[in-house]
Amino acid sequence: MSSYDMYKNSMSAQRNDEFKSLIGKTVTVYRGGPESKTGKLLDVQLDYLALSIENETSIIYYSLHHVQSISENAKANSIPSSSASHAAIESVQSNCFHELLKELVYNNIKVNQGGPESKQGTLLDVNDDHIVLLTEDDGVVFYHIHHIKSVRVQMKNEETAVTEATNETPEEMTEVATEEPILQISYVNAQNFDDLFHHLTHTWVSINRGGPEAVEGILVPGRGN
Repeated sequence: MSSYDMYKNSMSAQRNDEFKSLIGKTVTVYRGGPESKTGKLLDVQLDYLALSIENETSIIYYSLHHVQSISENAKANSIPSSSASHAAIESVQSNCFHELLKELVYNNIKVNQGGPESKQGTLLDVNDDHIVLLTEDDGVVFYHIHHIKSVRVQMKNEETAVTEATNETPEEMTEVATEEPILQISYVNAQNFDDLFHHLTHTWVSINRGGPEAVEGILVPGRGN
């Protein structure tokens, strides 16, 4: 390992320690833009953090690779909170962002919080370097994990779970229990992005979802990376 890599790892570890000191406090991730959200910091792991959004039952998992800033809301943290909305919600915990995504398979998620690359759908699969997302308007979309800034998941707090369980009929509960096996969607199952492009050669594809780099056409064989 080079001295530069050692320096980067040291700085990353120092930044993670600083972020961990903010767990349980109200913070704002990013200072602006669609990814900027304010909520309670629930967890900080090796390469991601979990943020519980205030007055909502959703958690956003941010990839630390993209996070540029986290600022503490000193005013909010100085006032004792009377709301238990955060306390009843637990985040999914994994050692790294890649393993976290695997834990979210078959969940309805929102990839990125805004912009042309933001899409919502059902997470079908997680492979070596990309995920497979089933969307309502665009069908199956493949996202390179390195370019995913955040993933938003709608959670159920304890009160909601109890209420729904009480109101559900046996038929409804059976339908929910068998919901996952229904997801029999045909898509290219590739281990990595290079393999994915190989399988999609000579088919019509859309590369990037918007902006100046978005393009549609027939994928032809390429070389190298």
